[in-house]
Amino acid sequence: MNHLKNNILLIVLGYVFLMMGNGLVPLTHPDEVFYAQTAKEMLARNTWLTPILFDQPQFEKPILFYWLLTFMAKFFGLTAFTARFCPAFFGMLGILITYWIAWLLFGNKRVSFLAGLIQGTSFMYIALSRAVLTDMVFSIWVILSLGAFYGTYRYQRQGGPTWGFLFSFVFMGLAVLTKGLLGLFFPVGTVVLFLSLRNGLGFVRNRAVLGGVFLFLLITGPWHGYMISRYGDSFINEYFFNVHVRRLFVAEHQKCNTWYFYMLTLGMGILPWTFFFVPAAARIPCLYQKRPSCKEPFIFLLSWFLGVLIFVQPASSKLASYIFPAFPVVTILAALCIDDFLY
Repeated sequence: MNHLKNNILLIVLGYVFLMMGNGLVPLTHPDEVFYAQTAKEMLARNTWLTPILFDQPQFEKPILFYWLLTFMAKFFGLTAFTARFCPAFFGMLGILITYWIAWLLFGNKRVSFLAGLIQGTSFMYIALSRAVLTDMVFSIWVILSLGAFYGTYRYQRQGGPTWGFLFSFVFMGLAVLTKGLLGLFFPVGTVVLFLSLRNGLGFVRNRAVLGGVFLFLLITGPWHGYMISRYGDSFINEYFFNVHVRRLFVAEHQKCNTWYFYMLTLGMGILPWTFFFVPAAARIPCLYQKRPSCKEPFIFLLSWFLGVLIFVQPASSKLASYIFPAFPVVTILAALCIDDFLY
């Protein structure tokens, strides 16, 4: 099968599993109501810079996800389907992105298709695609940032252009505007780990990186600067300290604060493919040795996984969605192992 047919199949699959029927169930979950009500009040007050809830500014999340919801509400009305449209759309987009990252890493159409198939039919991916939460949109920005980095890193060594790094920083900035500083930490942590393992930290001296930093600040700076100038300590204390710092030391759900929580989350999250992946995963070290040309892709996937885990594992507050930006690593490895079994 060629790429076009594979991608069309994955789009159809994504629509069926992630978007179809999203309007049948009303918005009843507290988190969904929280985001939808905020968008509703922003639209009613014509306030596009400050999230408003119950007539008061609220600083729990940055502005981009609210913009998406408010845009949908303004032009299509605020219904269960329109509220869930953006997470579902980004979920469908994420399937295709994972397909192309898998192709970039391993150059195997079957592995790429399997990665997209596994991702789009996994329990955790379906759940977050069908919920009015920031996590799906945020994760896709992070994945795009990492994909843009690795693609540029790989092809610039063959004499290709370096402007792809600009896209990496743009997507990083959009991730920060969606969920906060983790949108910076996840990609940077991954890249630093990868370059360190490849003895290539000097790579960051590339001039395109400086341009990327400028674009990142151009995207993230104005809104954060506006909120600090408008609300001062109230914004700083809630957005930076309560949301970002406090969760490092205070567990929102004490029962989740265990060393194995994220491993268990990923194992359950990839259902029903867990039963295929667990025995196949034992072959990953063998595949690493068996395919010398794939060692760099394996190192990148390891760096990606650890680049997320090192920030979320030490924190006392642990939620299943925090590890979600590393989910494509699991689905790509699962696809690789299953493909190996099919030979």
